[in-house]
Amino acid sequence: WEKAARGPSTGSGDGRIYPWGNDWDEKKANAGSGTAAVGSYSSAGGDSPFGLADMAGNVWEWCNDWYDPKTYEGRASQTVKDPIGPASGSARVLRGGWWGPSQVSMRVANRSNPLPDYRLSLIGFRVVSLSAPIP
Repeated sequence: WEKAARGPSTGSGDGRIYPWGNDWDEKKANAGSGTAAVGSYSSAGGDSPFGLADMAGNVWEWCNDWYDPKTYEGRASQTVKDPIGPASGSARVLRGGWWGPSQVSMRVANRSNPLPDYRLSLIGFRVVSLSAPIP
């Protein structure tokens, strides 16, 4: 999820805070206005380097990974290709922020950890189909 939102690990996508870059721009994400139609912020430049819309704002997105607060700590000094979360756990990962006005929750590195049966109008999911390898 994070690579799709942030972009390639080298070049213009390296280290970006939001899908569009490092500077907050409320015109590039659904911030503070309830849910919006998919792609509503694409023309404003809010898409990720891979062309994915709504990677910040709109709804939090369920991820397949189980949540572990130490997962990122263990990878701090290494490069990991296609990392996956732990094999089991009690909470799942949510990514993507939500339509609230928080810039912090819309960072591509932000994640949350609710129980899998948690339901709220600001949580959704993204259907993913890999048609070609991601560079």
